[in-house]
Amino acid sequence: MKKLLLTGLGFITLILVFSTCKKDDENGEEQPPYVGTWETAVFGEAPPQQIVFTFTPSAFTAEVFFVIASNLSEFMGIKGDIDEIDEQTLDVSLTDLGLWDVGLNNYNWQNRTDNPTEFSSIHETYLSGSIPLDFEATYEVEGDDLTLIIDEEEVQDTIYLYRQ
Repeated sequence: MKKLLLTGLGFITLILVFSTCKKDDENGEEQPPYVGTWETAVFGEAPPQQIVFTFTPSAFTAEVFFVIASNLSEFMGIKGDIDEIDEQTLDVSLTDLGLWDVGLNNYNWQNRTDNPTEFSSIHETYLSGSIPLDFEATYEVEGDDLTLIIDEEEVQDTIYLYRQ
């Protein structure tokens, strides 16, 4: 009888362990294909630049680097929120912009809501012709390539990214 009770407790324990694992699997949603770290090829002149994007399902961070003598030098950071409209379209809203501060050894982040004047100044000076404050972007992922297309009235741009 004692052996039967121990065997029964063993089965109950296994059922609890596997049912807990199954719940974790069900709760762990499949990630959208854009999630991860991506980078552009080096582009532009005087000085050339490269951008590294890190996407989560609901947000992104982009770091803009100057390429000086084959070294990356931090210049600007961009943060934003993402809502996936459908399997190929994202609704993007910029939330924070920051210029690299050598003294801080970090970006001096300016939040769109908390620091609207500083935020707007950075956007107008560096981004207004290439990235709107709020926009929809279509995307396509093929292997290690991600293509983002911004097609807004004030900005039309295609950004080609490669998985890092």
